[in-house]
Amino acid sequence: MSLTLMLPLCGMLTMVSAAKQPNIIFIMADDLGEYMIDGGSKIDVLYLGWNDVGFHNPKLKTPNMNWLAKEGIELTNHYAQPLCSPSRSALMTGKYPSMNGLSQLVLCPFSKSCLPLEHKILPQYLKELGYATKYVGKCFAEFGGVVNRYINDSVSLKNLGTHLSVTPEMFNTHEFLNSSDPETTARRKYLGLVSAVDDIIGETIQSLKDADLYNNSVIIFTSDNGGTSLPFNIRGFTTEAAGNNYPLRSGKGSMLEGGVKVPTLYFDTRLPQKYAGTKRDFLMHISDWLPTMMHLAGNDSFDETIDGVSQYHNLGESYSERNKYHTRQGALLSLTDYSAANPLTSCGDADAAFRFEDWKLLYGTESGVVSHSVPTEWVKPAESPELPDITGDSCFRLDEKGNQVLRCLFNLKGESKLSYLIF
Repeated sequence: MSLTLMLPLCGMLTMVSAAKQPNIIFIMADDLGEYMIDGGSKIDVLYLGWNDVGFHNPKLKTPNMNWLAKEGIELTNHYAQPLCSPSRSALMTGKYPSMNGLSQLVLCPFSKSCLPLEHKILPQYLKELGYATKYVGKCFAEFGGVVNRYINDSVSLKNLGTHLSVTPEMFNTHEFLNSSDPETTARRKYLGLVSAVDDIIGETIQSLKDADLYNNSVIIFTSDNGGTSLPFNIRGFTTEAAGNNYPLRSGKGSMLEGGVKVPTLYFDTRLPQKYAGTKRDFLMHISDWLPTMMHLAGNDSFDETIDGVSQYHNLGESYSERNKYHTRQGALLSLTDYSAANPLTSCGDADAAFRFEDWKLLYGTESGVVSHSVPTEWVKPAESPELPDITGDSCFRLDEKGNQVLRCLFNLKGESKLSYLIF
């Protein structure tokens, strides 16, 4: 999990009065845990999915997330990228990953690859507006500073992040899940980690109150990709399949809804109480947070090179369901060219996904991250076998060369969510 704190510094020159600038707390759930199996240490990387939060799945114990949903606004049409590094690059730069060089899978530990230094990033923008910034988690130390993985071409272990570990207390949070069945045991451990993250959120909110900062704060909660409902292999590592995205399809690594549509909450203590507990369906991409936070900080003039758009008005009192696509009509979820051979990726020639209003287009190659090795089924959570099964056409077809490809055009708001057009 990543926790970002951005606080206005009184006494610094800003574009608006520092007293009017909100404190911004951005919480992004990601690699949640590590636990012991069969007496040995094994890292199980677990990702928060659509159905892994109590405000979507009432069987789960996430009281603080539920409170944010009850007192804030749920953003029901928020998209991230299917993997962590692309999502973070979009958040930090306000640009699509295809524009900042990080659309090809993820940056692994000890990698010399990084976000190109010519890109201005979120903390730099906010520091210019008088904010102090701090980033905690995901192998970072100072938000806005430089975290060196290599020193004089040698590996540096400094500033490497850590994960949560499943304690007996966490494991017993969801006791109704059978601890003798491997599937439910993995789910039970994972949900214990989710509850621990929920506790951290509650402690963060209480800390804001204790520091007399709560009444001028904005809290944003989201995830950087969908959960892994079924295991898949990426770079030789088989992911743990304990997350869930039901009723969304597929999960992490996929451009289908379960891989990129993520649970997101926006809580602003300054908004009137009448908006508490509401849902807003405007289209939003993770790259939008940079200009949106700048707008919250008082600057509505943005760099023309960014792809993100300010959702400031959609998050305020002027939101209208009738005009929900006025700010953003479409979102580029993937556009990656792998024509240059890269031995560090398992992707094919090209992958693309685009959302336009209620339509979603997918294009994938046989070996691309859209369609290769990533399961495309709908999966029910282990705790809810009574839910109806969902099935549909895979959209896999043979192209003119006999290769299996993915070609889909979905109408996401139609009576049938399985509508597609093969071309």
